[in-house]
Amino acid sequence: MKLRILLLAFFVQANFLFSQIRIHTNLNIDDGLIYSQVLSIHEDQSGYMWFGTSSGLSRWDGVTFKNFIFPDSLSDNNCKWIAEFADSTLFFATRKNIVRYKNGIFSGLPGLPPALKNGVYSMRSCGNNQLFIAGAASGLWHYDGRTFKEINRQQGLPGANVCALARGGRGEMYFADQSPAVYVYNKGRIKKLALPSMPSGIQINALLKDDDGALWMGTLNRGVFIAYGGNRIHLGKSEGLPGNKITYLSRGDSNQVFVATTRGLAIYKNYRLQSVLNRQNGLSNNFVWQVLKDHNGLYYIGTDGGGVDIYRPGLFQTINTECGLPHNTVWSICESKNHDFYFGTDEGLAVYHKKGIKVLNTHNGLSGNMILALHQARDDALYAATNENGVDVIRNGKITNINAKQGLDGPSVWTIAEDRSGLIYFGAYDGGVNIWNGKRVIDTLNTADGLPTNAIVSSLLCSDGSLLFGTDGGGAFRFRQGRIDTFLLNGNTVWSIYEDRQGNYYFGTNDNGMIYFRNGKWDTLSIRDGLSHNSILGILQDARGVFYLSADNGLNSVDFSTNPPNIH
Repeated sequence: MKLRILLLAFFVQANFLFSQIRIHTNLNIDDGLIYSQVLSIHEDQSGYMWFGTSSGLSRWDGVTFKNFIFPDSLSDNNCKWIAEFADSTLFFATRKNIVRYKNGIFSGLPGLPPALKNGVYSMRSCGNNQLFIAGAASGLWHYDGRTFKEINRQQGLPGANVCALARGGRGEMYFADQSPAVYVYNKGRIKKLALPSMPSGIQINALLKDDDGALWMGTLNRGVFIAYGGNRIHLGKSEGLPGNKITYLSRGDSNQVFVATTRGLAIYKNYRLQSVLNRQNGLSNNFVWQVLKDHNGLYYIGTDGGGVDIYRPGLFQTINTECGLPHNTVWSICESKNHDFYFGTDEGLAVYHKKGIKVLNTHNGLSGNMILALHQARDDALYAATNENGVDVIRNGKITNINAKQGLDGPSVWTIAEDRSGLIYFGAYDGGVNIWNGKRVIDTLNTADGLPTNAIVSSLLCSDGSLLFGTDGGGAFRFRQGRIDTFLLNGNTVWSIYEDRQGNYYFGTNDNGMIYFRNGKWDTLSIRDGLSHNSILGILQDARGVFYLSADNGLNSVDFSTNPPNIH
């Protein structure tokens, strides 16, 4: 039998307490990024990702890079800040100038004050077409797309050393100087914020107004200070921060803040440390310059020498033998109603819960160690299908075995399904479909009943109540109202079957990619269309509608919102 190395652990949504791989992927000069020191990140309104580096600018479309360098495009190759107006005009601030990008053309800004040609400390867009610029020792400036206006002492500007900018939620702009103090600019006026007393000798390097209205202040040497309601919270190394030099602050999901440091990236939620990303769990470089969340929920992390790391919470989390898994070959995964996870491996069944991993094998009650399929029934019993010893049933902590004595035809069970009445269907590799009523096998479907083969390898309960079964070499068939009524994909090995929310069907085959019946038409995706392999072992769909296909040589994503489908 062909081993099916299932990659569906990709979708396990749990916060594992042990060693994890958290970085989805890395983009560097080998992929086409112009330079590996990434200082600034921006997603434009068209969905392009822009990466400003210390040696040029890169635009990424999700597949390829297009690079821009001085003197053809930029005024200087050190691109520190990127901003965008509502009309899609992009602005790039370098050490020596600011340029704009509109309709594919770079140009200078007419009327750019000479003071800003000496360098920009920070730049932020605000509102529809408002740009705020903190010059290097030249104060704060406002640009409305036509003219530059200096915000001066008459409006309340304390001095020329503006060292951090942050947008507010209502069009206001927050900024800090080196005193340290924080000010808010709104409707042409500046107001100094009344903050709790701050330690002397600190310099604010980054600002953020969070979802609750608290003000986060990242410093150059003392970690983070949070001011809210007259109170002050300090986050430093003793509170889990990987480093005290803060380079950037950005929002994550609800009540979540990402703190970029020179020694790693800390993620806080409700002011408590949630996790730390560093080289030990996949970050390419501990020095993080910027973090940006795109519209798909991916986080782009610009590092100092490691390029761009892409992080999606929960996307990849590694559970292996180092964490207590009995074997690294995982055949099957099941989530219980109480959110425990079961992993069927080559060397037993691993049960993951909050306290860790418990292993069941032949030493403590299982009849076989290779667990090919798992299913939790409506009555809460867990069915574990073995390769050579039938099916084990785990109920209330007790293990019983279903085998030939109870009428099971074929000891190697590859798939389990349950119909709406509670009957369980065991698909055996050489034994056809065995129907179990909780006490015994009451019927068996095999070649004598018209099946193309007795080698059953996949199954699915459909939304209409029927059951689909995939075979090794005999295609698929439908079982409805006690009889076999439809045969599909004659001659194919069907490793996996999936039905989407619209009632379309998708079949993962051994040699012909994914064959699907969608919107009333049959079609196929294969290596000719961009799949990494034609053997598709598992199919799942996420909440956004994107499909993930586990193949013999990795994982593919398929987005049917484009024509032709977008495949990665």
